[in-house]
Amino acid sequence: MRFVNLVHPGTCEAVEQVKHWLFSNDYEVLFLDLPQVYDPSDLSLSRGLKVYQPLLQALRVLASKGISVYFYLSPRYQAVAKEVALEFAALTLRARLGRIEPEQWKEVAKKEVKAFIQSLDEHTRYIATRAKSVNVCVNLPAEVKEEFLLAGHKVEEIVVDVPCKPMDIFWQKVKEEELYGKKFSQEEAKKLIEQHVEFVGLILEKDFDEAYKIWKQRVKCNQ
Repeated sequence: MRFVNLVHPGTCEAVEQVKHWLFSNDYEVLFLDLPQVYDPSDLSLSRGLKVYQPLLQALRVLASKGISVYFYLSPRYQAVAKEVALEFAALTLRARLGRIEPEQWKEVAKKEVKAFIQSLDEHTRYIATRAKSVNVCVNLPAEVKEEFLLAGHKVEEIVVDVPCKPMDIFWQKVKEEELYGKKFSQEEAKKLIEQHVEFVGLILEKDFDEAYKIWKQRVKCNQ
Protein backbone atom coordinates (compact mmCIF):
# COMPACT_ATOMS: atom_id res chain seq x y z
CA MET A 1 0.00 0.00 0.00
CA ARG A 2 1.00 3.61 -0.54
CA PHE A 3 0.29 6.46 1.86
CA VAL A 4 0.66 10.20 1.22
CA ASN A 5 0.69 12.29 4.40
CA LEU A 6 -0.31 15.95 4.02
CA VAL A 7 1.04 18.07 6.88
CA HIS A 8 -0.44 21.46 7.70
CA PRO A 9 -0.73 23.77 10.75
CA GLY A 10 -4.49 24.39 10.68
CA THR A 11 -4.66 27.73 8.92
CA CYS A 12 -7.46 28.47 6.45
CA GLU A 13 -4.89 29.04 3.71
CA ALA A 14 -3.23 25.68 4.33
CA VAL A 15 -6.59 23.86 4.35
CA GLU A 16 -7.40 25.43 0.98
CA GLN A 17 -4.07 24.11 -0.32
CA VAL A 18 -4.92 20.65 1.04
CA LYS A 19 -8.29 20.85 -0.73
CA HIS A 20 -6.60 21.82 -4.01
CA TRP A 21 -4.18 18.89 -3.69
CA LEU A 22 -7.03 16.47 -3.01
CA PHE A 23 -8.85 17.56 -6.16
CA SER A 24 -5.68 17.44 -8.28
CA ASN A 25 -4.43 13.93 -7.46
CA ASP A 26 -5.59 10.34 -7.75
CA TYR A 27 -6.12 8.17 -4.67
CA GLU A 28 -8.74 5.82 -3.26
CA VAL A 29 -9.12 6.66 0.44
CA LEU A 30 -8.83 9.87 2.47
CA PHE A 31 -8.17 9.83 6.23
CA LEU A 32 -8.75 13.18 7.96
CA ASP A 33 -7.49 14.08 11.44
CA LEU A 34 -10.97 14.47 12.93
CA PRO A 35 -12.76 12.33 15.56
CA GLN A 36 -14.10 8.95 14.46
CA VAL A 37 -17.43 9.77 16.13
CA TYR A 38 -18.15 12.41 13.47
CA ASP A 39 -19.97 11.37 10.32
CA PRO A 40 -18.13 12.49 7.13
CA SER A 41 -21.47 12.67 5.30
CA ASP A 42 -22.88 15.18 7.82
CA LEU A 43 -22.41 18.52 6.06
CA SER A 44 -23.54 20.43 9.16
CA LEU A 45 -20.13 19.58 10.66
CA SER A 46 -18.57 22.32 8.56
CA ARG A 47 -20.38 24.97 10.58
CA GLY A 48 -18.73 23.84 13.80
CA LEU A 49 -15.25 23.27 12.34
CA LYS A 50 -14.51 26.64 10.79
CA VAL A 51 -10.98 25.94 9.58
CA TYR A 52 -11.97 22.68 7.88
CA GLN A 53 -15.18 24.15 6.46
CA PRO A 54 -14.07 24.32 2.77
CA LEU A 55 -12.66 20.81 2.96
CA LEU A 56 -15.69 19.28 4.67
CA GLN A 57 -18.01 20.91 2.17
CA ALA A 58 -15.98 19.27 -0.60
CA LEU A 59 -16.33 15.73 0.79
CA ARG A 60 -19.53 15.06 -1.14
CA VAL A 61 -17.72 15.83 -4.40
CA LEU A 62 -14.83 13.55 -3.42
CA ALA A 63 -17.31 10.79 -2.54
CA SER A 64 -18.97 11.18 -5.96
CA LYS A 65 -15.56 10.44 -7.49
CA GLY A 66 -15.49 7.13 -5.63
CA ILE A 67 -13.14 8.24 -2.85
CA SER A 68 -13.82 6.76 0.59
CA VAL A 69 -13.50 9.28 3.44
CA TYR A 70 -12.79 8.44 7.08
CA PHE A 71 -12.02 10.41 10.24
CA TYR A 72 -9.30 8.55 12.11
CA LEU A 73 -8.86 10.18 15.54
CA SER A 74 -9.65 7.97 18.53
CA PRO A 75 -12.70 9.19 20.53
CA ARG A 76 -10.77 8.51 23.75
CA TYR A 77 -7.85 10.66 22.65
CA GLN A 78 -10.14 13.40 21.33
CA ALA A 79 -11.98 13.63 24.67
CA VAL A 80 -8.70 14.15 26.54
CA ALA A 81 -7.43 16.63 23.93
CA LYS A 82 -10.60 18.71 24.33
CA GLU A 83 -10.23 18.73 28.11
CA VAL A 84 -6.55 19.69 27.85
CA ALA A 85 -7.35 22.53 25.44
CA LEU A 86 -9.63 24.08 28.07
CA GLU A 87 -6.91 23.74 30.72
CA PHE A 88 -4.37 25.38 28.43
CA ALA A 89 -6.78 28.24 27.77
CA ALA A 90 -6.96 28.89 31.51
CA LEU A 91 -3.17 28.64 31.87
CA THR A 92 -2.73 31.02 28.93
CA LEU A 93 -4.93 33.61 30.63
CA ARG A 94 -2.82 33.33 33.79
CA ALA A 95 0.37 33.57 31.74
CA ARG A 96 -0.87 36.75 30.05
CA LEU A 97 -1.19 38.16 33.58
CA GLY A 98 2.43 37.23 34.25
CA ARG A 99 1.94 33.94 36.13
CA ILE A 100 3.92 31.22 34.36
CA GLU A 101 4.48 27.86 36.02
CA PRO A 102 6.26 25.64 33.45
CA GLU A 103 5.85 22.42 35.44
CA GLN A 104 2.08 22.89 35.54
CA TRP A 105 2.01 23.38 31.77
CA LYS A 106 4.08 20.25 31.30
CA GLU A 107 1.79 18.20 33.53
CA VAL A 108 -1.25 19.29 31.52
CA ALA A 109 0.51 18.46 28.25
CA LYS A 110 1.50 15.04 29.63
CA LYS A 111 -2.17 14.11 30.01
CA GLU A 112 -2.72 14.58 26.29
CA VAL A 113 0.60 12.98 25.37
CA LYS A 114 -0.24 9.86 27.40
CA ALA A 115 -3.67 9.62 25.75
CA PHE A 116 -1.97 10.11 22.37
CA ILE A 117 0.51 7.30 23.04
CA GLN A 118 -2.27 4.99 24.26
CA SER A 119 -4.25 5.69 21.07
CA LEU A 120 -1.44 5.09 18.56
CA ASP A 121 -2.31 1.42 18.04
CA GLU A 122 -5.97 2.32 17.59
CA HIS A 123 -5.14 4.97 14.99
CA THR A 124 -2.85 2.55 13.17
CA ARG A 125 -5.39 -0.29 13.12
CA TYR A 126 -8.24 2.01 12.12
CA ILE A 127 -6.36 3.27 9.08
CA ALA A 128 -4.72 -0.06 8.14
CA THR A 129 -8.02 -1.96 8.10
CA ARG A 130 -9.67 0.59 5.79
CA ALA A 131 -6.74 1.47 3.52
CA LYS A 132 -6.58 0.48 -0.14
CA SER A 133 -3.76 0.69 -2.68
CA VAL A 134 -3.37 4.50 -2.65
CA ASN A 135 -4.30 6.45 0.48
CA VAL A 136 -4.06 10.04 1.65
CA CYS A 137 -3.76 10.97 5.33
CA VAL A 138 -3.86 14.42 6.87
CA ASN A 139 -1.49 15.18 9.76
CA LEU A 140 -0.70 11.53 10.37
CA PRO A 141 1.27 11.07 13.63
CA ALA A 142 4.95 10.32 13.03
CA GLU A 143 4.69 7.13 15.08
CA VAL A 144 1.86 5.77 12.90
CA LYS A 145 3.83 6.68 9.80
CA GLU A 146 6.79 4.72 11.20
CA GLU A 147 4.57 1.68 11.79
CA PHE A 148 3.46 1.73 8.16
CA LEU A 149 7.06 2.01 6.99
CA LEU A 150 8.08 -0.94 9.19
CA ALA A 151 5.20 -2.94 7.71
CA GLY A 152 6.70 -2.38 4.26
CA HIS A 153 4.29 0.24 2.97
CA LYS A 154 5.39 3.30 1.02
CA VAL A 155 4.90 6.59 2.85
CA GLU A 156 5.40 9.99 1.23
CA GLU A 157 5.11 13.20 3.24
CA ILE A 158 4.11 16.53 1.74
CA VAL A 159 4.44 19.58 3.98
CA VAL A 160 1.71 21.96 2.83
CA ASP A 161 2.86 24.50 5.43
CA VAL A 162 5.24 24.15 8.35
CA PRO A 163 3.65 23.60 11.79
CA CYS A 164 5.65 25.94 14.03
CA LYS A 165 3.25 27.30 16.65
CA PRO A 166 5.00 27.51 20.04
CA MET A 167 2.60 25.00 21.57
CA ASP A 168 3.26 22.56 18.72
CA ILE A 169 6.93 22.62 19.73
CA PHE A 170 6.07 22.48 23.45
CA TRP A 171 3.85 19.42 22.92
CA GLN A 172 6.50 17.70 20.80
CA LYS A 173 9.13 18.21 23.48
CA VAL A 174 6.85 16.82 26.19
CA LYS A 175 6.19 13.80 23.96
CA GLU A 176 9.92 13.24 23.42
CA GLU A 177 10.50 13.46 27.17
CA GLU A 178 7.72 10.91 27.85
CA LEU A 179 8.60 8.49 25.03
CA TYR A 180 12.37 8.77 24.83
CA GLY A 181 13.47 10.36 28.10
CA LYS A 182 14.81 13.42 26.28
CA LYS A 183 15.26 16.24 28.80
CA PHE A 184 12.90 19.22 28.47
CA SER A 185 14.18 21.87 30.87
CA GLN A 186 12.09 24.34 32.84
CA GLU A 187 13.95 27.20 31.15
CA GLU A 188 13.14 25.91 27.67
CA ALA A 189 9.52 25.29 28.67
CA LYS A 190 9.20 28.82 30.07
CA LYS A 191 10.60 30.33 26.87
CA LEU A 192 8.09 28.43 24.72
CA ILE A 193 5.22 29.47 27.01
CA GLU A 194 6.29 33.10 26.70
CA GLN A 195 6.38 32.69 22.92
CA HIS A 196 2.91 31.14 23.05
CA VAL A 197 1.61 34.16 24.97
CA GLU A 198 3.20 36.44 22.37
CA PHE A 199 1.61 34.42 19.56
CA VAL A 200 -1.82 34.55 21.24
CA GLY A 201 -1.42 38.33 21.44
CA LEU A 202 -0.87 38.41 17.68
CA ILE A 203 -4.00 36.32 17.11
CA LEU A 204 -6.06 38.74 19.21
CA GLU A 205 -4.71 41.69 17.18
CA LYS A 206 -5.04 40.08 13.75
CA ASP A 207 -6.63 36.73 13.03
CA PHE A 208 -5.12 33.26 13.20
CA ASP A 209 -3.93 33.07 9.58
CA GLU A 210 -2.35 36.52 9.60
CA ALA A 211 -0.80 35.93 13.03
CA TYR A 212 0.68 32.67 11.80
CA LYS A 213 2.30 34.36 8.77
CA ILE A 214 3.83 37.02 11.01
CA TRP A 215 4.99 34.40 13.52
CA LYS A 216 6.65 32.25 10.85
CA GLN A 217 8.66 35.26 9.68
CA ARG A 218 9.47 36.29 13.24
CA VAL A 219 10.91 32.92 14.24
CA LYS A 220 12.24 32.13 10.75
CA CYS A 221 10.20 28.93 10.48
CA ASN A 222 10.64 27.68 6.93
CA GLN A 223 10.26 24.45 5.03
